[in-house]
Amino acid sequence: MNIYDQVKSNFAKATDYSKNSTIQNQVRQLLLEQTLNYSRLVSYNHTNNILNLGVRDLSEPLELNRIFSAKQIDACDIALTKNSKYTNINTLKLNFDTDLRLLKNSYDLIFSNMSFQWSQDIEALIRNLAKKLNNRAILAFSTVLDNNFHQVKDILRINKMHSSSSILEFIRKSDLNCLHHEDLYLDIKFNNFKELTNHLKSTGVNTYTGSNNKPSFSNIKKFLTNTDRINLSYHIGLFICFKE
Repeated sequence: MNIYDQVKSNFAKATDYSKNSTIQNQVRQLLLEQTLNYSRLVSYNHTNNILNLGVRDLSEPLELNRIFSAKQIDACDIALTKNSKYTNINTLKLNFDTDLRLLKNSYDLIFSNMSFQWSQDIEALIRNLAKKLNNRAILAFSTVLDNNFHQVKDILRINKMHSSSSILEFIRKSDLNCLHHEDLYLDIKFNNFKELTNHLKSTGVNTYTGSNNKPSFSNIKKFLTNTDRINLSYHIGLFICFKE
């Protein structure tokens, strides 16, 4: 099974995603707020077409529709299962690393919340998305950064992520202007190790994209012996980019 199939399978199994994805939902609200703020600053008032990538359910495109009143929203995800009853929201199963060519539209806003970390080449992804933007259009995304889940990086197999500075360089090389970026640490607490692993599974983030074969069971045992409550930190980057 390749990486994309693993991501698709694990998210399909995360049936309680909406209930457990508190961090993801919090980040989404922050990203929406900054997208709206900076769209006003650049006198950006034309959102005919929106591309919404990494859509776990329809709540996100519905919120984008409410805020921006788009004529059309293409909501895409590798594991999307529900069709939309709204005439201006198209739902598409799509791998954003390999299938962007299938999208015939160009867009006034591309919005993606915490999905770019699943790309196998985020630099190429940003470059390809820049080509799908109209002039005076916005790319708004959040993604996991390099210090994510640092409390358990020596215990579990944690995916290696890019730093904020690397992503800013990818944005610059794609001829986009980064209007805003920020690094966030958002914490969630667990009573025990089982709660932590259940959280990872229920939110679909348990897919390992690296090359190490096994987690360190000796380190897990040591960690459990010395830890009562577990604090897990999501390291998140927000990026609002503008194409002149």
